[in-house]
Amino acid sequence: MTHEIPAVDPSSTGRWSAWREPGIAPFGGVTAVIGASVFGLVVIVGIWLRFAATSLLWLDEALSVNIAKLPLSQIPTALRRDGAPPLYYVLLHFWISLFGGSDVAVRSLSGACSLVALIGLFFLVRRIWGSEAAFIATGIFAASAFATYYATEARMYALVMLLVVGLGWTVALLAERATIWRAAGLWAVATALLYTHYWSLFLFGALGAWFVLMALAGGTVRRCGLFGLAGLVAAAVSFLPWLSIFSFQSAHTGTPWAKPPDLQIVLTGILHFYDSQGALPTAAGPSLSLLELMTVALVVLAVFGIPKGRRRIVMDLAGRPKGRFLAWMVFGTLALGIVGAHLSKSTFVPRYASVIFVPLVVLMAVGSQAIGSRWVRLGVVIALAGGLLTQGLEWRTTQRSQAGQVVAVLTAQAKPGDFVLFCPDQLGPAVMRELPASTRLKALSYPRLDDPRYINWVDYLAAIKAMTPARFVKDIAHRVHGHSVWLVWSTGYGPYQSTCSFVASTFLNKPGWGGHQWVNAHPYVYFQSMNLTQFNPPSPPVRRTLKVTSR
Repeated sequence: MTHEIPAVDPSSTGRWSAWREPGIAPFGGVTAVIGASVFGLVVIVGIWLRFAATSLLWLDEALSVNIAKLPLSQIPTALRRDGAPPLYYVLLHFWISLFGGSDVAVRSLSGACSLVALIGLFFLVRRIWGSEAAFIATGIFAASAFATYYATEARMYALVMLLVVGLGWTVALLAERATIWRAAGLWAVATALLYTHYWSLFLFGALGAWFVLMALAGGTVRRCGLFGLAGLVAAAVSFLPWLSIFSFQSAHTGTPWAKPPDLQIVLTGILHFYDSQGALPTAAGPSLSLLELMTVALVVLAVFGIPKGRRRIVMDLAGRPKGRFLAWMVFGTLALGIVGAHLSKSTFVPRYASVIFVPLVVLMAVGSQAIGSRWVRLGVVIALAGGLLTQGLEWRTTQRSQAGQVVAVLTAQAKPGDFVLFCPDQLGPAVMRELPASTRLKALSYPRLDDPRYINWVDYLAAIKAMTPARFVKDIAHRVHGHSVWLVWSTGYGPYQSTCSFVASTFLNKPGWGGHQWVNAHPYVYFQSMNLTQFNPPSPPVRRTLKVTSR
């Protein structure tokens, strides 16, 4: 273990020599020219993809922007009901104040984070694993549909990846020379990660275990382990001001209706890092299967592969220093995440594992170094980059929300004073963002009859069970006073099952009420699809007055 993370080496070239692969011929001559050309093209297209989204904001983005627009003093209260930590929302608050709240502006914060992460990743990998691995890792990160998608989403995941790159830098510097100032750098980045996404807790659990092993090993790495542990403990202390909100969120804003993840679910999610979250049901195909196969092969090679000339790779079952640490950070974090999800009764989606995406990318780049033949290695890298870019280009124009169609009808057809209802409430933020205030519609959401610009996740399942379609419709019917009801609704939202279709049929079955379907949901076209149905209450009876004249 004492050779896993070298503590001090005065030689800039020998500092990380145990983590580099001396047994391969680096790219040179024609392979270097081709590799450099491909790298340049991949990076240019990858940067463009980070700012090239064509869709309207969907639920999570619109909700994030609505929270970020609140006064700073109100953001913690809003997040108490939302379930997220505050750093991204505070940064977005100031970003909006500088650049405005347009779709391009609010998404550009994530694009900027992803661009800085791309640069930082190159120099970090070059420092530790060498120039060739740096170019390959940067190319994978530049082309990845996972990275480009979240660079175009107004959510915290691009910031998470940037902070993980920063964490890698602090760990590398601490391993080279453990000082109080470098431990302070680890504390600062770790604290920022804790305040950005809670899955960083599992990442720090894996990293902390590694530091413990270093501290116990003694020798030159003991100081690094102790200082690293001190940095993580200081970050945990810095999290104490948020602890009461975090405890409330853990108890009341989970997903008790969802099945906690097992190893198969998590590994499948990681292999689908090449899916963007907005991938439509028709998006799966042989190209994804090929990318998944290449991922598995490169990860295995990174941990066990030893090149023996140009044609042979020997598998060392003991593992190799250059890959063991990265593999532990990836799979150790996932294992802790599974345990944490079971304890907190929460679910898993691939975006939560954005905390391990950067080490996974580096692991794949390191795996390519086990291929001794320059031409074969170049071919594998080009095939991987081409597949990644293909996915990113295909999903660039995926429409994440059908809110535009709904708003177009409401703007043209609805009358001031009409009611627009959202079932489930998760449809509200995206539509309300696009709906002009000049329409003067009264907006409410199911199940709580509250402001549809926000989602109250507190005891969410209990709130759904406490409301029934019949009760909801009855309440609305007493409020409309002759105005139309516009129901924005959809199926397929876990805890609701068929509730929202029952709401629509309950309105339609009310005596004297009529309905008209204006928009049909298209889940194969829109990631967040939705229906729009207009319901008209019976006209109030005409009051007749008897006019009496005297003679």
